[in-house]
Order: sequence, then C-alpha cells, then structure tokens
Amino acid sequence: MILTAFSLTACFGISDPASLNADDSSDSETSPETSPATHATIYIGTQKTSSISALFKFRLNISDNTISFVDSVDLTAFGDDNIRSTFLYNQVIYAGGRNSGSAAFIPVNHSNFSLGSLEDVSAAASVRGIAHGMCFLSNGNFIIGGYNQEFTEYSSSNNSIATSDTSGAIDINSMTRCFEGDNTSELYFIDYDGNSDSDGDIVYATKSGSDWSEVSRYDLSSNGGGSLYAMVKHTDGNLYAFPQNLGLAAKNIIQCDSVSTNKLGSCNATSGDTIGSGIVQTAVQIPDSNDMIYIDATSSSNVRLYRVNTTSFTRTFIAELSGIGLIVRNQFGVRGMEIIAE
Repeated sequence: MILTAFSLTACFGISDPASLNADDSSDSETSPETSPATHATIYIGTQKTSSISALFKFRLNISDNTISFVDSVDLTAFGDDNIRSTFLYNQVIYAGGRNSGSAAFIPVNHSNFSLGSLEDVSAAASVRGIAHGMCFLSNGNFIIGGYNQEFTEYSSSNNSIATSDTSGAIDINSMTRCFEGDNTSELYFIDYDGNSDSDGDIVYATKSGSDWSEVSRYDLSSNGGGSLYAMVKHTDGNLYAFPQNLGLAAKNIIQCDSVSTNKLGSCNATSGDTIGSGIVQTAVQIPDSNDMIYIDATSSSNVRLYRVNTTSFTRTFIAELSGIGLIVRNQFGVRGMEIIAE
C-alpha cells in the first residue's frame, strides 16, 4: 500500500512525505505559523462521466473568495466512475474507490499533480469492494469503510489491524467521512444511513485490541431526519456535519461541541442559513480560518461552492464550479474535496 515514506519514494521519487510540497513554487515564503495563508489549493474528486473518475485542482484567494481552475487529471486506473472518497495525508491526496471488485486507492502528488500507482486493498471490509469512506491515522494506519458494510483498520503494509464487525460491535450501514480523535484508538465517522433507519448518524468509536466498538452516536432523526455525508473536524474543537439534503427535513449544519471533552455529548442543529437546495457531499475547513467551504450541486451544470462561517452560519456564494472547469456527471458525482494552504 502506498503510505509510508519508503513507498512514497518509490512512487514519487522523494525521500520524505513532508517534502512533497518542498519544491512547489506557489508556496508562500513565510511559514503559516507566522503569517496566515492568503491562498489555498482545492482538490475535488468527481465522477466525471459514466466511465471516468477525475480529480480537479483549483486555486482559492482566501481573502476575496476569487477562485480559478488550475488543472485536472483523469483517474483512469479505477476503470470507470468508481471514485467514492478522498483524504489528505502528508500532503498527498488519496482518491478512494474500486478496481475490479476490490477497494483501491490512487495517490496524487500535491506538488506536481502526478498520479501514483493504483493499489488494491483486496481484504477490504466490503462485500461490494469499494472505499466508500476512508481516513488515515497519525500512526500511518488507514481506515476503509465499504458500502452497506463495516469498516476495517489496516497497517501501512496493508495488514488488517482491527475491524468493527468482529462481534457486531457497531451497527453501521455505510461510512462516508472519518477522522482520528484524540489518539489512534479513537474515531469519529459519518454513518450514511445509520442503523439502516434512513437517518444519518455521527458515531464516536474506540479501539481495544483488534475491535472497534461504538461508544456514542448522534442520530439525525432528532433534528428532522435525513442523511448525513460530509463532516469537518474543526480546529475550534468541534465537529461539523452536513446533511446530504435529499429533499428531507434536516438542512442545517450539525455542530458537536468540544468533542475532546464531550465526545458526542452535545450535538445540535445550528441556526443561520440552510445548506441549500442541492446535494451536499463534501466540506473542508479553510486553512488559517474558522470558515468552511462546501459544494451544493443540483445538476451537472449547477455545482455551487459556498463559504460558511462558524459564528452565525451565514453562507456566501463563491462560484458555480461547472462554469470554470469542473466536470461532473450529475448532482451526486462530487465525491471528495481536500484543501492545502499555499
């Protein structure tokens, strides 16, 4: 599996994951620790057509919200439109999907936008063999959640470490987005159709030995019902989950306060603007800002990027992305978004 410094060297010809961005001429000369980022690179993974998945690259001016198309690359190794997820780890964007019935990754180098080799995860915990949800842990291990199935933790050498289905410890339908908690034995994730009750859930789980077990769960049915899909683990210590917006009641961002302390003890719908009228499946926090961006799509030709603050939850329109270079087959085709400060 292409995860470690050694395997990244083999794939990209570099000696350390942190050096992936070292030669990027667009990077600011001033460290982000001393000066806030003024621009960011956005990567959006889409089902481009019924036969091709792709990754698109845009440049965002953080101060004035102007955005421009930079480049795109087809993920032909997936064989068709099988991208389902993305995750950013050590300056590498990983596109998750399926190849010939197995869950698979394609790593993409941030600094020169080059593709690494497709890697299958043949033992993925998915009867349909697809990386529907994915995330990396700080120790280099990674999580893959299948569609209509459980999830498994793997080592960087592709060995199964722990699973959620050893004893049925977590009743999960389909994972979409996940994040490490305070350590590598804690996990927050979205259960797309939690408990198969058609209402999305936010789940907090912990690991003991080779088992992941559910500790607590927030069910969206308590705020009108509907599916959840995108989630941001924010630097303010909160989780923000976005309803997918399948025409159901819940249309406000869900905020889970101070998760390091409360875990999921305090989750509620926010006030302020609703997320929109289209399908929402991706969201990220803007670097060096409390604001977030998300994509609201009603069709292949109406894919809108919005910015939302975490004070009043007022949203600001940034751009209609299909008009400036994004190609997506339909409103469900936006499958991932990552962002890196320049």
